Amino acid sequence: MPKYKPIKIKLNEQEDAEVYYQKVCGKNETVRRHARILYYAGQGTASMKELCQKAECDYGTASLLLERYEKDGITAMYQCRRGKKPCRLDEYEKEIEEELDRHPAKSVPEIIVMLKEKFGITITATPVRNWLKKRGIITDKPKQYRQKQMKRHRNIS
Repeated sequence: MPKYKPIKIKLNEQEDAEVYYQKVCGKNETVRRHARILYYAGQGTASMKELCQKAECDYGTASLLLERYEKDGITAMYQCRRGKKPCRLDEYEKEIEEELDRHPAKSVPEIIVMLKEKFGITITATPVRNWLKKRGIITDKPKQYRQKQMKRHRNIS
């Protein structure tokens, strides 16, 4: 006989009302889906399989949301995985800026090499350019990029 993961969700009266409201009237589809999962879990659904069938979701979504609920409470219902991911360079921001102050790099490829050697970060040029731009750090533009811009400008005129 297979062993099922028990659902240990107990919603208090206020949480139950909030979950039901979001399940019925919520404007965000993701929050409505999360509310459905928490609602049926709070109603005493016996197994994950039954919960997934009632809430019309997959096992991974339901188990992740229940884990988040145990950790964060009702706010887990509002956590959506949208938006930009945080840049890996933000973790080393001070060290990278200090290194660039000591040894100014002339181009993005030089910075990429420096990041690999000093910090062990393997990263492509675009996130590095965006990170530098966000901090107002200016590097020389590559010649190839300037040539493309000149060709476009000539074609438009």
